Amino acid sequence: PSFDNWSLRYAEYAFRRIRLLQAVAIFIQRKWRQRNQPRSRQRLYPICVDGRVHAVRQCVETIAHGERMLDKPVCCHEKLDGTNLGVRCDGAIFGRRLQVMGNTYQSVPLEGILPETATVLDVKKELVAEGDTSCAIFQLLLYGELMCNADRYNYEKRGMGKRWYAFGALLQIQDRDAAASICQTLITRGFWATMTP
Repeated sequence: PSFDNWSLRYAEYAFRRIRLLQAVAIFIQRKWRQRNQPRSRQRLYPICVDGRVHAVRQCVETIAHGERMLDKPVCCHEKLDGTNLGVRCDGAIFGRRLQVMGNTYQSVPLEGILPETATVLDVKKELVAEGDTSCAIFQLLLYGELMCNADRYNYEKRGMGKRWYAFGALLQIQDRDAAASICQTLITRGFWATMTP
């Protein structure tokens, strides 16, 4: 008798898809870096230069292909070139590895740029509004990109320099069952949420 090795086939399929996504990400990054080159040297990207849209058909086809591959909606956003900065619900500020002390980070004054503690607490309440609210959330950190490289990619001209753009949140919950409940609720509500040990 023979048995189909379905798990190996599934793993190979998943590996091919992951490799393809990595290749697409590299392709987009390389094309984005070429955006200031003469139009004759550009191919698919940039999508938008100086307020003018280019290569719309190819972009739409690329997104549609991604949705077919993943069987999920796909959206695109410009990768911002700044630095990672997090704000905790008690007002503490964190860089990639260390807590930030002082009123500036990477030569950018932080006053008036980052969300206030009350705003972070409002986000915390909203995230658990429909989840298991009986648990005690240890901490909430909102992470974002601090635009410290205002001179790059026309950020200053586009009004993006020295600003902070949120891109994610980290909930630290002591009770694992409550964490699983909140995670599932967030997924149901359309958030991309995962649990870590």
